[in-house]
Amino acid sequence: MSDSKPSQPPSGKPQGSTEGSTEDHVHGPGFSHDHGPAEPAPDPMPADAGSRALASALASSFAILKVVMVLLVIAFLLSNLKIVGPEERGVILRFGRPVGEGEGVLLSPGAKLAWPYPIDEFQRVAIGRQLQASSTAGWYLTTKPIDPQDQEEPEAMFLDPGRDGYAITADANIVHVRAILNYRITDPARYLFSFKNTPSLITNAINNAILHAAANSSVSNLFTTGLAEFRDNVSVRLQTLVREQQLGVAVDNITADVVAPRQVRRFFDQVLETAASAQAQVTDARTAADLSVRKAESSAKSILFAAAAQRTTDLIQLTNEVQRFKALLSDYQKSPELLKRRYLSELMRRSGPSLNNTFVLRENPRGLPQELRLLLNRDEKLPLENEPAKEEAPADAH
Repeated sequence: MSDSKPSQPPSGKPQGSTEGSTEDHVHGPGFSHDHGPAEPAPDPMPADAGSRALASALASSFAILKVVMVLLVIAFLLSNLKIVGPEERGVILRFGRPVGEGEGVLLSPGAKLAWPYPIDEFQRVAIGRQLQASSTAGWYLTTKPIDPQDQEEPEAMFLDPGRDGYAITADANIVHVRAILNYRITDPARYLFSFKNTPSLITNAINNAILHAAANSSVSNLFTTGLAEFRDNVSVRLQTLVREQQLGVAVDNITADVVAPRQVRRFFDQVLETAASAQAQVTDARTAADLSVRKAESSAKSILFAAAAQRTTDLIQLTNEVQRFKALLSDYQKSPELLKRRYLSELMRRSGPSLNNTFVLRENPRGLPQELRLLLNRDEKLPLENEPAKEEAPADAH
């Protein structure tokens, strides 16, 4: 029988190995020994230059990407930063509903920040600035800006009810009308939130006003003296509709134009020219009549004034004559002969300075009439009036 030794437990290290620690092998009971200091761990494999450059580039890229992302987030948050002008009011709609209640819905002028779209939507409303709206019914189709004085388009020289707008007058005639409205917003909250499309309602109100005014006017009145009345009717009708519908706007002014259909415009022009010529003749006749009446009235006043002045002068003169006659009458009644001599003496005294010679004729004692004879020299020739002067004969040259 052979002797056998007990087998050793397997070890994780080969026999004779000095590497490891007390944990690398197991001591049996009662066996121990000193292992000595542990050997240092080997250095890691050194990285090459390309790996180091790649790592540095990735680190820089990630840093730049972080900065860009932060800037993008800030720009996104500030994307709905708006400036409200001095004549404007701002409104923020959050998911389609206004932010705030009552007057708090309207934002005052200045910089305003809202959440980015589609969370918030920013709208501006003009308060003090004039806005403009035009009619869309009543005018013919045109491919250029509306101007009643422009030449007509050749391809549109017929009226197409499905394409061209028109209005019917009170006497069943067709005309083209248009209107331009200037208005201001007075109630921004109602203008924005009470209706889906307030400008469209304003346009419809203008169309209603011009058609209503045309239906209450005759065509002859529109093209002669009734255009101002037509415009007044359009304005009154439009203001009534705006007030009844409470559109939140105020009408500043409205202008309206009326033209005849293009197919018969030249005939309308002829009628208007004839009417204008007749009116001009009537005006000239009335002016001449007024001038003649004024001249006659002036002449009559002059005659009446001269007659009144002459009457006053004559009355004064007659009054003086009566007073003088009464004074002479009393003297005559006392002594007629003395009055005659005194009157004759006074008359001679007044006429004496203008006489060259004075002859006193005495009364014939027999009572017979006396003769007064003037002796003139026959040789004396008095120059006659308008007698041509005689030319003197030229002196004899011999």
